[in-house]
Amino acid sequence: MNDDRITQVKQANDIADVVGGYLSLRPAGPTFKGLCPFHEDKHPSFDVDPRRQRYRCWSCGKVGDVISFVMEMDKISFREALEILARRAGITLQEDPEAEAKANERSHLLKVSQWAHDQYRGALEDRNLGEQAWFYLEKRGLEDETIRLFSVGYAPANGTWLLERARRAGISLDILDKLGILGRSARDGSWYDRFRDRVMFPIRNTRSQTVGFGGRVLPGTLGEEKGPKYYNSPDSAIFFKSEELFGLDLAKNDASRSGQLVVMEGYTDVMMAHQFGIRQAVATMGTALNSRHIRTLKRFVPKVTLLYDSDAGGKGGVQRALEIFAASDIDLRVATLPEGLDPCDLLVSKGQGALEKILASAEDAIDHALKVEFANAEQMTVQQKQQGVDRVLGILARVPALEDDSGTLKLDLILNRMQRRLGLSLPTLKNRLQMLRQTQVALEGRRHSERIGGGTNTDGPEVDQEGGSLMASGPLSRARTLGRPEERELLQLLLAGPEWVPMVDGSIHPEEIAQPDLRKIFEACLEIHRSGRPARADLVRQILDDLGLVGLVLTLQEIGEGTAPDQREAWLRSLLERFAERRVRPLQQKLKQQLLSTNDHDEALEILRRLKVSKSTASPASGGDPV
Repeated sequence: MNDDRITQVKQANDIADVVGGYLSLRPAGPTFKGLCPFHEDKHPSFDVDPRRQRYRCWSCGKVGDVISFVMEMDKISFREALEILARRAGITLQEDPEAEAKANERSHLLKVSQWAHDQYRGALEDRNLGEQAWFYLEKRGLEDETIRLFSVGYAPANGTWLLERARRAGISLDILDKLGILGRSARDGSWYDRFRDRVMFPIRNTRSQTVGFGGRVLPGTLGEEKGPKYYNSPDSAIFFKSEELFGLDLAKNDASRSGQLVVMEGYTDVMMAHQFGIRQAVATMGTALNSRHIRTLKRFVPKVTLLYDSDAGGKGGVQRALEIFAASDIDLRVATLPEGLDPCDLLVSKGQGALEKILASAEDAIDHALKVEFANAEQMTVQQKQQGVDRVLGILARVPALEDDSGTLKLDLILNRMQRRLGLSLPTLKNRLQMLRQTQVALEGRRHSERIGGGTNTDGPEVDQEGGSLMASGPLSRARTLGRPEERELLQLLLAGPEWVPMVDGSIHPEEIAQPDLRKIFEACLEIHRSGRPARADLVRQILDDLGLVGLVLTLQEIGEGTAPDQREAWLRSLLERFAERRVRPLQQKLKQQLLSTNDHDEALEILRRLKVSKSTASPASGGDPV
């Protein structure tokens, strides 16, 4: 994307107007204030500055511009936020014909999907046509307001009802086929409706765009005998059922405030939870929660509670929960319903308090797994205990370990809990886990021999090179403490003055930036420069497309802009010298040790000569021994 186009979009969208569409702001001199949407804010600490087109929370440290605000609020990519703001300002972004064609196709798919949604919703609103669907929904205890909030519809039993409406409206049948709404007979090629006599639950993305449907067959109909109870849209260019979560568009704001989401198993369960005021509820599309769902959930909350019925909370639920817990840095908990009840029935029969009590008593994934696996530990034989231990450790052996410190901490936590519960020693558990991992590696090696001995993480734990934690309060604190001083100062300079990137390219190499986040930003600067464009901060953010780095890039730029332009050349020369000193420091330390240990006068003179040469001839571009 051209940097001028990004600037144009930003200039056309006043940050106070955009933020004011999400939050309640009040004037405070030349700025505006409001409650911060990124943490539990009791007193207005969120500051929006139209003069600088920036926002900052003086409590949690969040900082950014109009693009990063939309990214944060809607949990979307840089490009998606840019497109939203461009449409808001009536600006066209597409420059590449291929990219424009894909964007146009996606836009057309979304429009047709919304058209189908409107037809189904209209069919339900027709009380005569949708009478049986209303009867089912009302029998479940769902109120009209809830049904309309979730935009529920109805697909009539006539196998060509939607087909005929599409033809009259001039809607592309091929597009409806791509969306899985229409189908074609293999026998004679005739078109037909895929959804028939079903209550239609629209699946909406986080921007409330309808991307797919879940159809529930009406009880007591012919369809119930012939087809599946639930029939979901197939994957398409706009819908991936292993990533989407029903109700997330309605749950995301409450979830961001409360810090958690509750994952249920049914559409009506989620609707009933919202009806009773539990608005953090979502559901998967008839599939088990997976790592892609977790990536989606992590964009909104640090904590997820899985709500199982009594059957699903058994051994299968244990395995899924423990796999997810071990493989992701998310606080995962498990709550189990009373036997024979689903959330919808529980809420209708016992009320909101009953479900809230169950959610409040949710166990973390480890305790739940151990409780189910070793429910009767006192009566278990040694062999049964060993088999249970192997099942739990076998899950851990199959799951790729997290690459940072949280992976080690999670593993230690699980093993310590097992040790306390079963009375086994930690060395015994660790040795058995290591054996199971070796077995797993051997199995994978036979399937994929090229992966034997796969790579290790060479970056090491993501910690501040000065010994500080990366969990500092917000981008401003991180930008002032992250990595070694010369590393962060280098990025401050380059982001404030992209014209200096050519002088750095070839003089400082990415591997010399030890801190991973700073290295990513530096590599993005070089990539943009080598493509023939100035490495401005907006382009850096676009290439990174990382919500976690947005505020950091802007804050590094802001700090760098605090140094006057006429002083930046001297600043750069100083930084190049400091990096050069870093390169020769190991050699100098080695020579000094040799000098202290030698008794030979001539050898000592040679060492002194090499020390002098190392100080005077180490060039900024040198990557090795200068002497």
